[in-house]
Amino acid sequence: MAILAVLAVLAVLAVLAVLALPAGPAGTRAQSEPFRVVNATGVRATGLNVVRSGAGAPWGADPLGGRSLAPGSAFAMRAAEGIGCPFDIRLTLRDGREAERLAVDVCRQRTIAVAMQDPAPRR
Repeated sequence: MAILAVLAVLAVLAVLAVLALPAGPAGTRAQSEPFRVVNATGVRATGLNVVRSGAGAPWGADPLGGRSLAPGSAFAMRAAEGIGCPFDIRLTLRDGREAERLAVDVCRQRTIAVAMQDPAPRR
């Protein structure tokens, strides 16, 4: 009976040890999970671009593929494995404006609301 109790304690400790492991460099374990981009602008979005933050790369392809994203709607996507977690996200709106969220850690923040930025106060 004592052996079963010891084995049960060891099993619980093994599970806790696995849960306590770090996600690895740049949260690579979390990259396999999808994240959602929410259109919080109040205007239909006709384009979505996501690029690794700090890469200096152009915005690249639009994963919406010609579809649009209604206000309050979300689009789910995954980051490619091993490229890191911070991304810049841009919505192009039907009225031509753009809304951006920069340096968003998609490994930690699974739902990213992209809204219009308030204009800077005038001095």
